[in-house]
Amino acid sequence: MQRKLVQQGASTLMVSLPRTWIKEQGLARGKIVDVSQESGAIVVRASGSARVRETAINLSGEDESLIRTLITNTYRTGIDKTTVTFDSEKQYKLLQNTVKTKLLGFQITQKDKKSCVIESVTEPDAAQFDNILSKFFLSAKQLLLLAHDRASGQAVSEDIDELEDRIIQYENFCLRCLSREARSSAVDFLQLFIHSVNHGQRECYLALSTIKKSTVDASFSASCVEILALLVEAYTNRTTEKLHKIHSIEVSTRKSLQSSRKGLPMSSHYLANSLRHLYLANSPLAGWIMLTGQRKQ
Repeated sequence: MQRKLVQQGASTLMVSLPRTWIKEQGLARGKIVDVSQESGAIVVRASGSARVRETAINLSGEDESLIRTLITNTYRTGIDKTTVTFDSEKQYKLLQNTVKTKLLGFQITQKDKKSCVIESVTEPDAAQFDNILSKFFLSAKQLLLLAHDRASGQAVSEDIDELEDRIIQYENFCLRCLSREARSSAVDFLQLFIHSVNHGQRECYLALSTIKKSTVDASFSASCVEILALLVEAYTNRTTEKLHKIHSIEVSTRKSLQSSRKGLPMSSHYLANSLRHLYLANSPLAGWIMLTGQRKQ
């Protein structure tokens, strides 16, 4: 879509906004919008006065993972209010647990026999994005270190499930914030990076229930911790300088897997998958760094 710039006064140029976007955001004359400069682009966003985005979902099964996926994705895509229709009390209980443990600032505000409403009540402000993403990284690191401790023969007393719920809450919130940004390649790359890191920690979480003291597992978990540290450093400093180390770690681990003659325990497969996802996270991260401007060290 192209628009012609119009002269307004001695030094100001103006451009009209698309009517469909204005209507979609619930804007009118006198309303406030946010204007920012991002990666060489001017981005216009509707302020808090924009209308609430709503959707509806009909649950047709009692599979926990499907219900969780449907609800968390309405949250991630920026929906403010969701009406859910269900057939059984079990569906509702699964839904209720997902809202409680996976969605920051959302609650079930209405319920009758076959439906309920989920909506934002105390949603954290998007200005907290950097803080929440930092908590996501720190919590993921904590979980990877717990896996390494267990693989090294140390006892793990922390509540793994509670930690995992926190990590997913942080990831969902960050993806929700990014979904409400103006679409851009930088946003797409950052979403994919966060999602890949979450897949990596999730595999580590699954490994924790099966890990026993193991030299192989300790090697894999140590590599996962090292890769995550490199990813966070690259993101924080916005530099690709050390990403080559991630490739070296991945190659070394792959050779270790290929040379292993005995069948590996399930925990090793989970940890190998964790390492693979963390390794793949370096690609969208590199793209994001390139688009947002690499900093010199």
